[in-house]
Amino acid sequence: MNRCWKTKRLEFGLAIKALAVTIGVLAAFSGPIFYPTKAVADAINDTDFVFTVDTRKSGSPDTQFVIPIRGGGYNYTIDCNNDGTVEATAQTGSYTCSYATPGVYTIRIGGVFPEFYLNNGGDKLKMISIDQWGKNKWRSLVASFYGAENMDVKAIDTPDLSQTDSIYSVFRGNTSLKGENANWNWNTSTITNMGSVFSDTENFNQNIGSWDVSNVVFAGGLFNNATAFNNGGSDSIKNWNTGKMTAMNAMFQNAVKFNQPIGSWDVSKAELMSEMFNGARAFNQSLAGWRLDSLVSTTGLPNSYWSGAPRMLNNSG
Repeated sequence: MNRCWKTKRLEFGLAIKALAVTIGVLAAFSGPIFYPTKAVADAINDTDFVFTVDTRKSGSPDTQFVIPIRGGGYNYTIDCNNDGTVEATAQTGSYTCSYATPGVYTIRIGGVFPEFYLNNGGDKLKMISIDQWGKNKWRSLVASFYGAENMDVKAIDTPDLSQTDSIYSVFRGNTSLKGENANWNWNTSTITNMGSVFSDTENFNQNIGSWDVSNVVFAGGLFNNATAFNNGGSDSIKNWNTGKMTAMNAMFQNAVKFNQPIGSWDVSKAELMSEMFNGARAFNQSLAGWRLDSLVSTTGLPNSYWSGAPRMLNNSG
């Protein structure tokens, strides 16, 4: 009996010690144990399109934000203040988020939401940031955030562009866009129209050299008036496959800081290059290897086509 009692006491002591260690670990590393609420679940949901607005800025009434759409094909849910409560489900048209007081709110959109279409109107000034692109498959990003001059991109994921061929003017006029902590390694392999994407962005200067532009036909105005842009200081943009581009007009017009070695670009299909480097004062790379076989007209070369850049086209081939 004595030996049995000692054995049981030892087992009990070890159990208590194990329990104490477990409690200590939980206290040190876990804190209170709780079951996640809907709000917590949403906070770690990587499928929704998430963005932040400031209703106090100009646009609709200062307690509202109007979701901008274009066309049909919508079937989405919306959480207007990221509190885990879905205000509407199965939405097929626009929706107005209404709040008790003016302020800053984060909005989550789930489900099928093919286009966000500000197009330099609506509540463009109320857009503050894109926080997460989510898993939404975009039908188009044409002019989606055009004119959203108070908006930055903070998303560390990337948009799914597999079902779209155009991102024309997506960030046009976004003067607050810096995207310093965002993920710019977008898969753009399906894109054919990249015109004016960063036009009139005064502060954007990120490395987008990884973008696949092999199917891009129209790149007119891509960096027009992008006065800070120099591909983040990286020369990786030299690796762009531009062989299908026919329109490159005003591509770097007034991009006053751009100076990367793009002399190896294939521009043999380019038909439009008017004002391509007009006002690009820093650009000082040789384009001697460029063959301008497809230009509709060479009128104005170099005075008009290349005006403003000091030393570029030594030989058109």
